[in-house]
Amino acid sequence: MTGKGSDGGTRSAALTLTVRGTTPDTCTGHEETRTGSLRAGATAYQPDGGYYRTSVTGTHRACLRAPDGADFDLALQKWSGRSWTVVAEATGPGTTLTHTGPAGYYRYRIQARTAGGDYSLGYDTP
Repeated sequence: MTGKGSDGGTRSAALTLTVRGTTPDTCTGHEETRTGSLRAGATAYQPDGGYYRTSVTGTHRACLRAPDGADFDLALQKWSGRSWTVVAEATGPGTTLTHTGPAGYYRYRIQARTAGGDYSLGYDTP
């Protein structure tokens, strides 16, 4: 890079640009949004490592955005009283998930299969 100094002289400097990947598109238009980062083979639970409760039957909607080339899976789990049970799953780029279910405790499980990176989860509760 070449530029002019305050004294009118010319200065040169070498620059290095490092691209570390792109941030995934966010899932807009949802009540809640969470972001995170996973390495390949890792799992995260949302919201914030916990769960949410709904007191009515209704539709759960979610979208998951991950980096290009990453293989992320999204699952909605419901607490059965003894364990977490998968009630809906989605895979692939630009994953979306919709499930109609009864009142209860729910959480999202996000898994990075073959590659990791930053992710964005948007979701709506009944």
